[in-house]
Amino acid sequence: MFELFSPLYLLRAHTYETAQVGFYAQYTALFVLIAAVVEALVQSGVRFFAQVTGFALLWFQVRTVARLFLSYVLCTLVIFGVLAYLFRIDFDLQELFSLLGLAILPRVLAVYGLFPYIGRTLYRLLDVWTVVLLYVALQRGVGIDTVQILTCLVLSLLTYGVVYVVFSYLPELSSAQIENAEV
Repeated sequence: MFELFSPLYLLRAHTYETAQVGFYAQYTALFVLIAAVVEALVQSGVRFFAQVTGFALLWFQVRTVARLFLSYVLCTLVIFGVLAYLFRIDFDLQELFSLLGLAILPRVLAVYGLFPYIGRTLYRLLDVWTVVLLYVALQRGVGIDTVQILTCLVLSLLTYGVVYVVFSYLPELSSAQIENAEV
């Protein structure tokens, strides 16, 4: 199972081999959702330790899961659009979603971000690991060169940033509204 987290796995496994393993788009969506939930729980743990509880913590969890899952899906669509329209590369969307879903699967290890003292460092190393896996997945699975990969990754990172900003500016519930809701 841990072999799936390795860049060497993606070096050996091309898209068609990966599809034969049984990672179809539906299962990949489930894995991506699980990764989003784990990251949201880790971020909720950090908020909980900062004394955020009750309805505010639940609202934060729901927003975070929605933001992460939507970000992952939109980043995949952006990469698909860049491949199709900018680079004129014909690639199946379900295969791309499965391939990129495998690349972000290590995000389930975000739970180690809660470790005292080294949690932030481990979380940032996980970010770097995910980017390396995305690079390897696009290079080996799609067969594009470094400039095309970097273009895809930068545009998907910008998409991720836009989703983050949109979710950051969603109306926040004031403390008075939370107190009235709990009474």
